Order: sequence, then C-alpha cells, then structure tokens
Amino acid sequence: MNSGIENIRERITTGLTMSRVPKNTKKRFIEIANEEDFCSDFGLTLKFLIDFYDGIMINGTELMNIELQQVKAEIETLKSALIDQKQTKTRKMLNGKRVE
Repeated sequence: MNSGIENIRERITTGLTMSRVPKNTKKRFIEIANEEDFCSDFGLTLKFLIDFYDGIMINGTELMNIELQQVKAEIETLKSALIDQKQTKTRKMLNGKRVE
C-alpha cells in the first residue's frame, strides 16, 4: 500500500501543469509532440524546445549554414590547389613570354 502512495506522489511531483497557454501555442506544441521524433511525449518535447532555446540544439538553417561553410572552404582549397598547379606548369622566358 505504501509503494502505491509513493508512486502517486512521484507522479504528482514530476508532473507539469501549465495554464494561460494561448490556444495556437498549445495547438502547435501538441503538433510538435505528436511528430514521429517525440511520440506524444510532452516532457521530451518540452526538453527539446528548451535545449533549442538555450542554444544547445541548433536549427536546420544553422546546420545547413555550417555545412555550406565547410563545403565553401573545401572548394576554396581545391581552387587554390588548381591555381598553384596551373602556375607551376607555366614557365616565363627571358623575353617575358609564358610557355606551358
């Protein structure tokens, strides 16, 4: 009997009740929670949103920008390597003419 009461107390103290939530905000929160990633787990959804707000998680746009910057850096590296390679193939003669 005592373990049943403790179980109820634990469920009450770890539960969360929010009031005065705007209707559209509540609707959107439930939509997010019902997505495949969260499986209707409101606690996990709330944790994800707080982590995102605190900057622990990054959004898709930021992730895409990071990946684009990496690709851009790789392209610049390859471009400079090709320019260096092309410059080593040409030779300048005494009369100023370049020969490949």
